[in-house]
Amino acid sequence: MCTVTRKQLITRHVQTHLVNMDTDAMITWWKNPRTGGGLRLTKKGFKYLKKVFGKPYVWEFPDRKYLTSALVLDMDRIMNYPYYLEARNKKDPGRIYVYGEKDQVLLALINDLKLFVQKKKL
Repeated sequence: MCTVTRKQLITRHVQTHLVNMDTDAMITWWKNPRTGGGLRLTKKGFKYLKKVFGKPYVWEFPDRKYLTSALVLDMDRIMNYPYYLEARNKKDPGRIYVYGEKDQVLLALINDLKLFVQKKKL
């Protein structure tokens, strides 16, 4: 019996809506392409999902030190919908783009990514 992951379903759905799609989407769209890996998107995957699903919810990080490796690992484990982390630089602390209405609403209400991840872990 073959089980299909959420990541594979999303990838197939997007591929059916776009022409001239690359065949290695599972590898190029996801930061962790392994089965059971999280739903964090690469820049290329984010570009394609935006074309099909439209604009995601955007949450700005308050400062450059906000996003830690522990937080990224926790998000990789608990996020149920695709998300994209935009890189931070010297002037910009970065942001997260979230797909999935439940996660969008929860993050907007809580307005704190660390607290949002804590609540989802429970």
